[in-house]
Amino acid sequence: MNYDQLQKFKAELQKEFPGLQFVEKLTDPLMRFLKVILFFVPDFDRVYNGFFGKIYVPRLVVVEKDRPDISQVYAHEAVHISDAHGRQFLFSLQYVFPQILAVLALLSLGAIWGSSLWLWNLGWLVFLAPWPAPWRVEYEARAYAVGDFVLLCKLGLSPYPEWSSAKLAGSLYYWASWNQKATERRIIVLRNLIASGQADQRIYRVLNALDRALS
Repeated sequence: MNYDQLQKFKAELQKEFPGLQFVEKLTDPLMRFLKVILFFVPDFDRVYNGFFGKIYVPRLVVVEKDRPDISQVYAHEAVHISDAHGRQFLFSLQYVFPQILAVLALLSLGAIWGSSLWLWNLGWLVFLAPWPAPWRVEYEARAYAVGDFVLLCKLGLSPYPEWSSAKLAGSLYYWASWNQKATERRIIVLRNLIASGQADQRIYRVLNALDRALS
C-alpha cells in the first residue's frame, strides 16, 4: 500500500465511522495524562491506540511516509473503533474489567460518616493487581487477527500472532493474558474465520473500507 492509498483508507474509515480522527499522539492531553498513569509501559510513546472515536499515532506524518505496513496498524485500531461503535460505555467497561472493580474501594469513604464496616470495601483494591482480563484479550485478539489478515492477504507480508500474544501477556496490556499459547491460537482462529467470510460485521466494516481504498 502506497501513501496515497493509505490516505484513501483513512478517508474510507472516516466515512464508515463519522467523526473518526487521526491524532498525533503526544499532542493530545489525554495521552499525556495516560503516559503518567501507565508508567509500567515503557514504550507508551511508540504504541498506537484507538478509542473514543480517535486513532492516536506517534509521529503521524513520519510514520505514514516511512512504514508500508502501517495500514494493518490502522486496521487494528479501527476494529476497536468498530467494536465500540454504538456501545462505547459497555466496551470501555469490559475492556478495563476486572481492574475497574477497584473503584468500588471508594465506598470505604462511607466510614467517615457512618460505621467502620464501610472500610471492608478497601478489599476491592485487590482488583488493582494484573488479573486476567478476558474481554480485553478478546477485543485485542480480534484486532490483531485483522492486522494479521491485512499483512498476509492484502500486503503479502508474514503475520506474527506469537508476537501479538506475547504483547497481551506483558505490561503493554497490564498482563491481560495468563495463557500466551491459548491467546495465539485464538488470534489464528479469528484470522481464519475472517479469511473464510465467517467473522462478524464489525470486522468487515473495517476490511471493506480497506478494499475500497485498494480498488
